[in-house]
This record gives sequence, structure tokens and C-alpha cells, in this order.
Amino acid sequence: MDLPRPPPVLPKLCPEYSTIKTSYADTCADLSKTLTGYWVGLMPLGKMFEQFFPGIRLPPRISCPDYTEVGVGSEADMRKPWAIATLSGILPDHTTLFTSSEPHPSKSSPDVSFEFYGAEQAPSAATKPPRFSTLDIACAIECTNLPFLFQHQTGLLEYTEAGQGGGMRGRLAQLAEQHFREQHRLFLWQIALSHRRAHLIRWDRAGAIVSEGFDPVEDPWIFRLAWAYSRASRQQQGFDGTAFLLSHHRLMFNDCITQYMSQRLSNGRKVFSAVRQTQKSSSPVYRLDVPDERAADGVRPCLVAEPFYSSHTPLGRGTRVFIAYDLVDRELRIVKDSWRPEYWNALPEYVVLGRLADAGVEHIPGFICGGDVAEAPGDPPQATVTQDLATGAATAAWRLPCAPRLKFRKFVHTRILEDITLPLEDLQDSRELLIVIRDIAKAIKQARRRSRLMHCDITWFNIRWEYDANGNVRGVLVDWDHAERAPFPFVTNPDAPSASATWHFLPIRLMNDRQTIHDTVDDLESLYWSLLFGAFRFVEHDNPFILFGNRDFFSSATGSIPVRQNGVSNFINAKRGFLSGERLANVRWQSPNFQRFMEELTDDWACYYRLLDAKTDCHEDQLVPSDQWKSVRQKLSSPQSLIDRIDEALALPADGWADGDIVSNQLKKIPEKDIPVIETAISAADLDRSHMSVDPLSGMAQMAARRLEDPHSQSLMNFVTSQLKRRRSITDIRSHMTPGARQGAGTAEHGHAGGSRPTKIPRTGPGPAGPSSAKLESTGSAATPYGV
Repeated sequence: MDLPRPPPVLPKLCPEYSTIKTSYADTCADLSKTLTGYWVGLMPLGKMFEQFFPGIRLPPRISCPDYTEVGVGSEADMRKPWAIATLSGILPDHTTLFTSSEPHPSKSSPDVSFEFYGAEQAPSAATKPPRFSTLDIACAIECTNLPFLFQHQTGLLEYTEAGQGGGMRGRLAQLAEQHFREQHRLFLWQIALSHRRAHLIRWDRAGAIVSEGFDPVEDPWIFRLAWAYSRASRQQQGFDGTAFLLSHHRLMFNDCITQYMSQRLSNGRKVFSAVRQTQKSSSPVYRLDVPDERAADGVRPCLVAEPFYSSHTPLGRGTRVFIAYDLVDRELRIVKDSWRPEYWNALPEYVVLGRLADAGVEHIPGFICGGDVAEAPGDPPQATVTQDLATGAATAAWRLPCAPRLKFRKFVHTRILEDITLPLEDLQDSRELLIVIRDIAKAIKQARRRSRLMHCDITWFNIRWEYDANGNVRGVLVDWDHAERAPFPFVTNPDAPSASATWHFLPIRLMNDRQTIHDTVDDLESLYWSLLFGAFRFVEHDNPFILFGNRDFFSSATGSIPVRQNGVSNFINAKRGFLSGERLANVRWQSPNFQRFMEELTDDWACYYRLLDAKTDCHEDQLVPSDQWKSVRQKLSSPQSLIDRIDEALALPADGWADGDIVSNQLKKIPEKDIPVIETAISAADLDRSHMSVDPLSGMAQMAARRLEDPHSQSLMNFVTSQLKRRRSITDIRSHMTPGARQGAGTAEHGHAGGSRPTKIPRTGPGPAGPSSAKLESTGSAATPYGV
């Protein structure tokens, strides 16, 4: 018996943390580049149906509809007449809906949506625009370029990226991402149509299998797909057999949330915003079975609605996180649904959490249960199949080779149930933030010593907090899905997806060499970048414009998938710019104690990379003293050293801490209308560094403000101009100073119009010295205070 279909709901995007808007076309272009090489083709249509619809006999003869009225001049010419001709009478015993006669202007909806209903389940009218929650097969139409121009050049499967099909492939990937987000699916189907050439596409988390091209007017393979799909089981259609729609449980689910919120608020404790978001949602409720080896039937049932977080790509781990009601303990918790890569010596997250809990490691999430998801007890776990078709010998006859050094991985479906924690943005002040950072350093230390495990993916978003038994703030380190065993000398994992963590927080040395063995010092450096990220974004300060100038670094960090990335050098340059001290010289936090802590910690990491660069680049007669390098590395490799430093900062006088200085995203403080003004000022600063004086810079800024004819923009432009002037004067002075004098002048440079900054905490380690001092600073001095 078919399960009931969910009611149509509007698709909801997971929360974005950036106000810098990216166009739909840019999103598709980025997806197309990121997923290059993960299209597997061209699979013969007959073999595709034998592989994915076994046991379903296709009708011997299907007559093609009359496409004489379908134009091919544009997508609008093709969309409606093609859909009418295609869908009319396609399946006599099913209702097939056409939902896109008025598509979304951004093309974020399919051009044609196939929704298959039995006669007793069909709605009275199609939903417009189409809902991904009820979508079966999406069709995208493109008249400009063919999406799959497969060419044999140098023995590789290549695409003509220069405007030919890249946008279409990116759009197909974006539609697949939305489809995966809105439904509980293991895989899905799409149709790509361009003029009189069509392809069938099957997506799972490992890649996309593309059929050979065919003429839909002459060859009715679209009808055969619809026929086979409508007669397949829910599992053969790609639906997850462990997710069950509960049509009448929405009110019960909301009552459970209300009870949880009332209890928290009555105790004076904050409520996670995702809990409120889930309660307000109108999305359907599902029962998800979470693996639990202690349960009699091997699963623990939970109620979920829409995810409050979802990854932004159709491939890879595909992580989705839900607010869940545990039907066993009658508690509100979190379900993390993801796909883990399977490779030699890999540790699933549920295994890692179990080991950490058994070893008594503190500041980890409350782990309830978890495991690999199977359709039924005793069945193999749900897993991807694209990797087998991309590499297997049986498919070599039709498969075109993929990009060199590209390794397809098997992904296994997994779920974890754990206690709810709160994001760092919900803290009260910077003092509480340092308490949480100290707790995370303790978790790093204990995990290494007691379980020989490293997190390997510390980010601002993976650091959470909760109240302890006394109502005090307690840090929690979540998302241990990248965890690895502590390294042994000269031992590395050749199959592990190197540097697959989030680029915003990845250590510089790992970004320079992706085969470098991860160590504890790298977790601590990621912790520093996480703190810096949050300090600029959420701790109140006087210069939100620095966020815009470094928007690549401060925009929404959404994780990654183990595929090739672009723009790594931009992140390296941005990070080295922060270590040079130029960014911190142009910002003043509300809390003097927090200011002192951030400056001192940044100085230490700057010293670390000056010495590391010197060890890498210097000649034998300029060797870095071994005791100096050993001292710096030992200090920054020790979690206890960071714990002691934070304890010293927390012991500083209370009047040096600001109350309530954790604020909403400061990137949003920049009005969208002011962005062109700032960009003009930054461009002017770039020219000024080469051959212009200050006066032309000010003149260009004033002209830009006058063009906008806005007094607010004029005052903003004056502020930006003054900051750029000041930055240039500091750079000019520093260029004539020796490294030692630069260090001595550091405090003087940190003066601010609003008042003097506090005296720095005395340096506890060696200062920057040696032949590489200019190297780190030159990287940052090539940029304005806004990092462009």
C-alpha cells in the first residue's frame, strides 16, 4: 500500500548568515564548477532501466505525442505546449500534474514537474508554483546550450564551460539540492531537455548518472520513465523506507514543543530559535527511525518536521538537522541525518561519540543513540551506488573517463540522536564566549589524551553551549563526523578526504599543503579562527565595514563536500591579513578585556607563522633558533596553555567586561544601498596605493557619494575615506621601520578616535623576529582594511 502524500508546503531555505546577496545564476555557476567530474555518463537507456527498475516490464509500444505546436525558440515557447503534449494521457491509471505554467522568474522551480498520484489520492488542482515536498520528477528546459556536451579530448570527459551548458548543469544541481532538502530520499530522477535532445539523470549523494541523449519526439523514453516510476515501489522511486508520513500528528508535535518551551522559560533559560521555527512551520510531520542497538527492534522512533539546517549541495554528506520529539523518553532532542563517506580507517560519528562518552570526555553533546540506517533489521545499510558505476569494470564499455585524480566515494546513510544545544549567538556577552572557548579547549585536550581522537572540523557553528546543573554556561563541541585518530609519525590515511573541513576555519598550513597530517595544533588554530569569525560577526565593535571588505571570509560558512574547491588562496590571504594586525588595528570591541585577549592571541599565531615561514624559506645561514620555534609551537599546541590564558583573562576586573555585547549579525548593519559606495572607496584605495595621492582618493569618494545623492551615504563615505587615509599613513610609516621598531610601535598604532586602547597583556612567548617578518606583513599590506 502506498503511503499518503504530504500536503503541499512552501519550500523553506535554511537560515543564511550573510546579507550579501548572490544571484541565482551565480549560485548555479558555482555549483556547476564544484560538481565538475561528478557527472557519470553516458549510460545506455536500456541498461539504465535494467539497473534501476528491475522486474518492471516496459510496455512494448508507446506512441509519441504530437509536438508540432511546440516551439524551440525559447524556454517559454517550449514549456507549456511541451508539457501539455507530454502529459496528456501519459498514464491512464494515474493523475500526472503539470505545475509550472508560470515558473518563478529566477528559474528556482522546475520548468515541468511530474507528480504521480493514484486516482484516489489526486488533488483537485495542481499547486503553483510547484512544491518540492510533493515533487516526483523535475524537468528543466534549456534552449541556449546543451547541458552535456561530452567530448573526447586528451582522453577525458570534458565540458565546454565557456557559456555552454554550465548554467544548465548548475541549475539541475540546484533543483536536486532543493529536492533532497524537502523530502526524505535516497536518490531522485530528473529530465534535462534542450531543443530536441533529452537526458535522464539519476542523483544520489555520490554523483549524477546521465543517460545517453535521445530525441523525445522520436523516442518515448520519457514515457517509459514515467511508466516505470509510477509502478515502482516507494524504495525503487528513491524514498527512504524508514521515514513515515504522519498526517494527523502536527498538533501533537506542536504541543510537545510548547511544553518544552514553557519549562525552559519558567527556569529562566533560553530556547533555541530553531525550536520556535519548527513550531511555527506548517510542514508535515514524519516519524524517523533512529538506529538504537539497545532497542528490541533496533530503532528509536522520533517525530520531526522540516530541518532547521540543510547542506547547500546535492552531493557529499547532505547533512540535515531536525528538532525531534523522542517518542521513547518523551523529550525534545536533535536528529542529525547525514551520509558518511566510507573509506579505510574511517570512524563513523556515532562510534566517535560513543568512545568519547565511555572515556568520560567532557563538553561533548549528550549522545542518545545512532547508527547506519537500514530498511529493516538485518538489511545492509542504505548506501549510494553511483561510485560503483563510475569505477566498475562492468560499466567501462559505455562510461567516459572522469577528471584525473577524482575519487568517487561510497556514502552510507546514518542518523544520530542527541540533546539540544544552543548557538553561540545566543550568549549574553564576550565573557561567556571565552568561557565556552575554554570548555572547547578542554574537550580537545581530553579527547586527545583519553581517546586519542581529534575533531578535525572545529568551526564557529560546531561550537555550541548549554546550561549545566547550576544554570551556568557550558561549552559543547558537536559534529564529530570528521574526527580522526591522533596521528603517529609518518602515518597518514591515503583514502581520507584531505582538507575536507570548512575553508573559513581550516588552518593555513593545511590549506597550503592538503596532505599535511592533522595534529592538535591544527584543532587549536581552527578554534582561533572560529573565535575571530564570531568576534567580528557577533561581538559588538565599531567597524562593521571590515566585514563587508572581508565578505568572502565572513559570509555564511556552510561546510563543504569532498570535492575540488576554488579560491583557496583568497582565504589564505585573508587569514594572513588578520595575522598581520592590519584588520585588528581598525576595530575596537566594546569590552577592553576581550580586546586585549584577541590582540594577544592574534600576536601569538602571527609569531607562529612568521617562524614557520622562516623555517620553510630561509637559507642555512638564517636558520630559526630551534629553542624559539620549539617554545612557540609547544605553547600553541597545548590546549592547557589556552585554558590558562582564558582563565587569566576571566580573572581581570569586571569593569573591563561589557554587558550584553553579543549582538545580532553585524554584517547586516551595512545597508544594501551603501555597498556601491564602499566598493568605490575600496577601488580608489587600490589606485591610491600605486600612484594617487590622498586628495584624489577623497575626491573620488565624494563623487561616488554625490552620485547616490544621499546624505547618509555622504557621511558613510567620509568615514570610509578617513579610515583609508589612516590606513595608508600607517602603512607608509611601517614601510620605513625595522621589524623591531614595528613591534614596539604596535601599541601606538592601535590608537582610536573614540579613546585609547588598553595596554596589551605582556607577551608570554617569543615575539616576531627573523628574516620572515616582512613576509607575513607584505601579504596583508597589499590589502585595504576591508581586505580587498
